[in-house]
Amino acid sequence: MRPLADAAVRLLRRPAGRLVAVFGLLPCVLFGVPALAGATWLSGDNLIQNFPLRVLVGVDLRHGHVPVWDPYIWSGSPLLSAFNAGAAYPATWLFAVLPGALAWVANQALVEVVAATGMVVLLRVLGRSWAAAGLGALAYAYGGFMAAQSVHIDLVEAAAWLPWAFAGLDRLGTMPPGRSAAPWVAMLGAAVGLMGLTGAAEPILDAAVVLALYALWLLWRARTRLRVLVRMAVGAGVGLALAGAQLVPGALLQEQSQRAARTYWFFTSGSMNKSFTLLGLDPLLFGTNHSFPVAFYATYNLPEVSSYVGIMAVMGLVGLLARRHRLHPESSRWWIWYGVGGLGLFLAWGDFTPLGHAFYLLPEFNRQRLLARNLMEVDLAVVVLFATWLDHMLLSPAPAPAGPPPRRRFPGPRRWRSDVVLPLVPPLAVVGLQVVMLAGGTWLPHLVGVPSAVTRSSLLPLVGLLTVPSAIAVAAAVVVLRRARLARRMVLVLGVLVVVDLVVFNAFVQGGVNPEAASSSGALWANELLAADASIGPGPAGGLHRMAVFDPEAYDAVAIERLGEADLNILRSLPSVQGYGPVVDARYEDATGAHKQLGLTVSALADGTFARLDLGVLASVPEYFVHLVTAPTTAPTMTVTPGTPIPPVGPSAHAPVDRAPAPPTPADDYRMVGPPAATVALVPGTTRTQFFGTVLSVTAVDVPLAAVEGAGPWRLRVGLLDPDGDHVAWIGAADAAPAPGATLSVAAPGPTPASGIVLEVQGHGPPGPPASVRVGAAVVRTAGQGTYRVDGSLRDAVAPGRWSLEGMVGPFAVFTTRSGAGRGWVLGAPGASVRQVSATPWGDETFQVTTAAPATLVRSEQYASGWQATIATTAPAGGRDTVVHGTVRRQGLVQAVSVPAGTSLVHFTFRPHRVLEGFGLSVLGALAVAGLVAWPRLRRRRRAAPATP
Repeated sequence: MRPLADAAVRLLRRPAGRLVAVFGLLPCVLFGVPALAGATWLSGDNLIQNFPLRVLVGVDLRHGHVPVWDPYIWSGSPLLSAFNAGAAYPATWLFAVLPGALAWVANQALVEVVAATGMVVLLRVLGRSWAAAGLGALAYAYGGFMAAQSVHIDLVEAAAWLPWAFAGLDRLGTMPPGRSAAPWVAMLGAAVGLMGLTGAAEPILDAAVVLALYALWLLWRARTRLRVLVRMAVGAGVGLALAGAQLVPGALLQEQSQRAARTYWFFTSGSMNKSFTLLGLDPLLFGTNHSFPVAFYATYNLPEVSSYVGIMAVMGLVGLLARRHRLHPESSRWWIWYGVGGLGLFLAWGDFTPLGHAFYLLPEFNRQRLLARNLMEVDLAVVVLFATWLDHMLLSPAPAPAGPPPRRRFPGPRRWRSDVVLPLVPPLAVVGLQVVMLAGGTWLPHLVGVPSAVTRSSLLPLVGLLTVPSAIAVAAAVVVLRRARLARRMVLVLGVLVVVDLVVFNAFVQGGVNPEAASSSGALWANELLAADASIGPGPAGGLHRMAVFDPEAYDAVAIERLGEADLNILRSLPSVQGYGPVVDARYEDATGAHKQLGLTVSALADGTFARLDLGVLASVPEYFVHLVTAPTTAPTMTVTPGTPIPPVGPSAHAPVDRAPAPPTPADDYRMVGPPAATVALVPGTTRTQFFGTVLSVTAVDVPLAAVEGAGPWRLRVGLLDPDGDHVAWIGAADAAPAPGATLSVAAPGPTPASGIVLEVQGHGPPGPPASVRVGAAVVRTAGQGTYRVDGSLRDAVAPGRWSLEGMVGPFAVFTTRSGAGRGWVLGAPGASVRQVSATPWGDETFQVTTAAPATLVRSEQYASGWQATIATTAPAGGRDTVVHGTVRRQGLVQAVSVPAGTSLVHFTFRPHRVLEGFGLSVLGALAVAGLVAWPRLRRRRRAAPATP
């Protein structure tokens, strides 16, 4: 132990060792301490997508299987080639040997370590001091893109390797002759390859553009351009080979996905409005990522448009343009970083510039959608310029000119030089923006095109909050003005100022953690949803039915996280017809609409599409069954089912009094999903039940008449479905036969808890046949809960007969159905049977099929090229058993294979050939990187070896 301690002491005595220790320890504290307290930092897409996918990768690897298929989302979907799981990224493999939470914390810490050390390496390569390199690394790793996009771990994993790629590229273009280029070629190849293995498409494509620009600049300055070009090409080739395990199969899935048909609208839909560039100066200008003091009120969302690496960094960006700095001999090397940052900014603006169509012409680059993520390059360039300015302005200022100071002809105030004036512009702008918001109120938001309705009073808390960045900006200005007196403590002062600035930024930009989210094994609502699936029993062939959550408007994101939307269902091995990720098979998306988060095609719920996908459980909220007409004015006068909330107040208009005619439902209530049919036909002798999606205390029901057919007398009978959805209580009937356009009203004997209404038309006596009645959406009046119209988007698609109300889980109504076709069935052989024998988390599945004649086995799993089937058939007495390989073909959205007569075991496996090719390329790339790293040492040993006589 003593030698190790001595080595650690020697390492800490060096600046490099101290920086590595700080940047290694800091993320362990930031992420590890909360995790030890039970608050693993999981929010946003990390919670609902990246974490569960990586847990599944770990399960597959732990059982010795390549993670190529996910049987739990989109009725089965590719896992490795879908990018977001990062299945081929080495850090993800920690999930195979560590518990999920610990592996997640390790991945988060590694991101910060790689980003910070990479920026230190880049800045040192560019000639920066250790102090400037450390401050720049701190700003890059914990500010701007890296901090705001930390909810997408794949994005920041890729962005963390970008400084390493620039460092390798720079050394290849500027290294002196006689030095071995192999290590720097290896660095470039490893950085590019690891960026590709993260599976983050946008940083890969965006980095390729700016790295190409930097390479062209280096070639233009190089003396031996051909040699430099060959080295760069080899490094890029090695990187692409190393990333083959992710890129090769991923490219195949992209061509079959909904992104295959690329359009200019899709490409630029994630462009950043130019007005959001102000957030690089003051990140809180348009609100925060929390409700306090003011939620972000501009378009898009705050993390996607945040690019703030500190006010000092912006001061450096502007201050480096001063005349004294421009005349410095080194200035010719930093202009390219203005070009890199400017290009990244124009790419982020996308369609908000005339260059949007030109960017769309770039091959492969036009495959992405979120152009705002080009802020990654902007942040990197600003940090490089920031470190350069620190060295030239604050850490080692220019010496005073020799000789006596020049005499001024006229006495007067001392003139400030441009290197002092220019850095003061950003702090003055920050303070000025706060003054404008205070004096002008809504003037600035309206000027920059904020569409939200903001008022002066609603902005006052935000104006008060802006005092914090204004104070930091003033402190930064003081540092510049008092730089001579602070020279001895300059590093400490700068460090404190940068840390405070980044802490404030992260505090208001980072999202909160939901401790009751379904990522926890003890999440109550998620476990109740799983129990609801188990309660209806296995499907005809065995196994759990699939589930779905319908809430495309995301009325309560916190509640959805507790319930467990896709992909959180993976953690409970609960299969779903939905999923959350960037790509899905185009045919599956067209038929189901399941790619939209928490969305489904409503018509597919009724036409049997989801029955063939074995959908058995559907959870949704009241807003998709009823719409609010009159808001509750008093507390409920009676207690309904415990835990059942009153539906939230929506944007609907309010009726002036309780019995006034209900106004029409506003179009704003159908932003994501269309309305149901305006009228429904009630045929005599049948009943029609319509769910509320919750439990209401009903006092009366109004039913508008649209049309009446038939001459016979009739009456409309109204009933209420009890909270459990099992029994109907008939509350009354309207015996008159008014003309169309009238409204029939039926009052309940008293406030009655109900989960739905039941309508029935009855004839009562001769002459003539009973009438057929077409009615509009019923209006339900309640005891203290408000008035509702039963015209939600799911009213007709999720109705009794096919669906049953299982109960309420929080604000969600959980419906079950037994119409699901099951995990497998047999076509072409009446009387045949099929039973699921086994199923695995990596997608392998075995069925036992017994049929008297050759038939077709249909497996309710999404079809994808690469599936294989092995059929082992037990022949009748006296025959020979056979084992054959069947051809898995497409049967609509799912899979099918022909089976012979007899009893067969059919084993399905997913073995896409592109995966083998990709892994082969990655192995070659890894060997090339290792060889390049070892080559200089081997050559030195060879030269030092004594000559053989």
